[in-house]
Amino acid sequence: GAMVIMVPDVVAPTPEIAAAGEEAIDRVLERLEPWRSERPFLNLAERPVDPRTAFGAEGWQRLQAVKRAVDPGELFLGNHRIRGDA
Repeated sequence: GAMVIMVPDVVAPTPEIAAAGEEAIDRVLERLEPWRSERPFLNLAERPVDPRTAFGAEGWQRLQAVKRAVDPGELFLGNHRIRGDA
């Protein structure tokens, strides 16, 4: 099947227009829900998302092991926190 990546975003001159844009995005995403992937593409996630949902169980465990081994002090941070202990 085809793969489509949608990255909704709002750039607005006022908070009111930004809020209206966010509401419009929510409506679009709600209608697209039946076709949403179970795993989000974290690089394009503009809203908070549990990073565990982007990986299978085995992949998440491997990522946590790497995090514990390579960055136990959490020097490297990104928009979606990967904890070695959770």
